[in-house]
Parts: sequence; C-alpha cells; structure tokens
Amino acid sequence: MSNSFSIVDEVVKFSVEQPRQALNFTVATQGPPGPPGDAPRILASITLGGNRVIATTTGGEGVYADCTNTTAQRVVGFSTGASDAGTFCDLKRTGTISWPAGGLTPEAVLFLRENGLVSHTPPATGWLRQVGVAADAGTIHIDIGPAYWLGE
Repeated sequence: MSNSFSIVDEVVKFSVEQPRQALNFTVATQGPPGPPGDAPRILASITLGGNRVIATTTGGEGVYADCTNTTAQRVVGFSTGASDAGTFCDLKRTGTISWPAGGLTPEAVLFLRENGLVSHTPPATGWLRQVGVAADAGTIHIDIGPAYWLGE
C-alpha cells in the first residue's frame, strides 16, 4: 500500500492505494465565514406575518411554509416580524422564539401546518416536519427536522 498527497492552489489532494483499488480524495479549504450571529434575511415574495415558519420559493424568495405542498421541504426558519412583499424578512433558525399566542404544551414537539403555522398535532397527510419544541407555554425552541412525505 502506498500513500501520497500534494497541495495545489490551496486544495489538498491525496490518494490511498490498496491492492486492486485506488481511492482519490479532494479536500477544499474552508470558505469565508458567514454573517455574524443568527440574523439571516430573505426577500419576501408575499406579505409575511411574524412568528411564522418561512420557506423559499424555487426562485429563492420567502413565503409561508406549508405541510400541504413542497414548501415544507424548503424551510429556512421562523420570521421574527412582519414584512411587506418586496421587503426583507428577518429570520431566526436556531435558539428560541416567542410565541405570543401562548397555549403551547411544554416539552411537546411542534409540527409545521398550513400557512406557516405550527401545532402539536402532526398532519395526517402531506409533509411531516418538526420545526420546534415548546420550551414553555409561550416560547418555542427552534428544532427544524427533515421533511417526510406522508402521502395524500
């Protein structure tokens, strides 16, 4: 078995040769850091309310995520305030977010429902996607999981 590596244009290339098989790997260097903190923004495609689950359109603009359609696969976070169509909407992807409506069951999972709303009751059809866990009656710990197709 022989091993070799080289550095070309700040990309490390190495290969490991074993009897009958050669494995080649390319490892790129890390890119520049993203924006500080958890303050991403998205251009609102429609008027968006605050404290709703937001997804992207295929064009990359913000809309309400919805368990009845493929926006459930493109969740990007919760809106932190209302935004008019054509303006930027601030998002929160991690940590906690206030839930002014209250009524949450502490430590219970929250699922994406229609029009960016959440519920402790999972949908029976469409897309199943966990988006958080209730920290208390008025606070959500954001925990966005994968989307699963339940069928129609």
